[in-house]
Amino acid sequence: MKPTPTFAYADDREDDLHLFKMAFDRAGLTNPLVLLHGSQEVHAYLQGVEQFANRALYPLPSILFLDYKMPESNGIQLTRWVRARPQFKKVVILLFSGSGQQEDVETAYAAGVNAYIVKPQGMFRLSTVLQTVHSFWCDMASLPHSIDDRPKRRSTTESFSP
Repeated sequence: MKPTPTFAYADDREDDLHLFKMAFDRAGLTNPLVLLHGSQEVHAYLQGVEQFANRALYPLPSILFLDYKMPESNGIQLTRWVRARPQFKKVVILLFSGSGQQEDVETAYAAGVNAYIVKPQGMFRLSTVLQTVHSFWCDMASLPHSIDDRPKRRSTTESFSP
């Protein structure tokens, strides 16, 4: 049985976080969803520190939505930070932007996003996008079971048999 992928969405605007949550619910998605207020919470969440230390409550996301424009670090900078850490290389990063400018698209893909999505206006359109994203990444595509790619330490009691 496939594990249920965790979704996370980071945005510095409370209204956009609220809209995302409402659209997520309207889309009928039942995956765990973690809402992150800005880039500093993204860092804390992915590293499992501060309020995100309990991985049972805050598992690593399979799919991370990032807003392009955030004050401390934008979505491109966050993507580069995530991609520079081997333990997060399997996290799917979807960048939301208000701009569809080709230069922004090129920069985003060069940084390592898996998809660049022009932010849909309104809850109905956003819920449709979320249903489509869910359908593709959770039903059609095969995601890795473990997002954390750090080598697992073997127990000293393990033995090998030829």
